[in-house]
Amino acid sequence: YVIISGLTITGGTGSSSGAIGGGVLVTSKYEYTSPQLILEDSIITGNNAQNGAGIAAGNNTGANKYGYVQLIDTDVYGNGNTSTLQGGGVYINLGTVECTSTSGTTGIYDNTAGAGGGAGTGRGTCGVSRPMGEHAGA
Repeated sequence: YVIISGLTITGGTGSSSGAIGGGVLVTSKYEYTSPQLILEDSIITGNNAQNGAGIAAGNNTGANKYGYVQLIDTDVYGNGNTSTLQGGGVYINLGTVECTSTSGTTGIYDNTAGAGGGAGTGRGTCGVSRPMGEHAGA
């Protein structure tokens, strides 16, 4: 797995002509039971895609692809995380996004989408292992 810490991810556009994962796209042909990507003390903002402007975990268009992302003290927020279809902040389709907070700062808020501004799901799981900060919500 990969750990990214202290990074701001901004200005991204989804793969395949903007279809999925503007800031972060995690997919694999294998289904994992632990995170493939851990984002820690990071910010994801100002990204665009049809699905999952901030983060996309998994993708079942064509061949099934799975994704597992863990957010630790990481904010996924508006100011431009905009999806035309689903999941302005997070889009989960055959994937998992786990939100963990050690300092109360993890949040998914102020994102925009046609459906599911905070989080949109096809088939997947969005879990919170500890209460998130004051901006929590999907």
